[in-house]
Amino acid sequence: MLGALIRMMAAAAALAVRERGRQLGRAARADELEPATWGALELAGTTGATDYLGFLNTLHRVGRGVAPFFERYDALLDGELAQLAIAKPGITAGGPFPAAAETASPSSSRSSGNAASTDASNGREGR
Repeated sequence: MLGALIRMMAAAAALAVRERGRQLGRAARADELEPATWGALELAGTTGATDYLGFLNTLHRVGRGVAPFFERYDALLDGELAQLAIAKPGITAGGPFPAAAETASPSSSRSSGNAASTDASNGREGR
C-alpha cells in the first residue's frame, strides 16, 4: 500500500511541476527543485496510466477496509507516532519549542472523543 501511495504522490508532484512549467513556458531543471521532488518526477515517469489506476484501486481497497473501524472510533492512536521519525538538530520530542512542551499539562493532550489504540506488544485494543 505504501508503494501505491508514494507513486501516486510522485504523479501529483509531477503534475504540479508540469503545470508550473506550462506557466513559465519551459520545463523545470534539476537545479531548480529539491532532490526529493526531482526524484518524484523521475519515479512518476515510470508510472503509466494503468499503473496509476491500479494504485488508486489499492488505496480505495485499503480505505474500505479501515472504514468500519472509524464508524466506531474517531481516531487511531499509534505509539510510533509519539517519536520523531528523523532526528534533526534543534528539534526535540517536544518540538522546536521545548518550553511549550514542558509547560503543557498531560490532560491537555488528551482528546475528548472516542479514540482507540492498539497495543503493539499484545494486539489488544484499548480505549
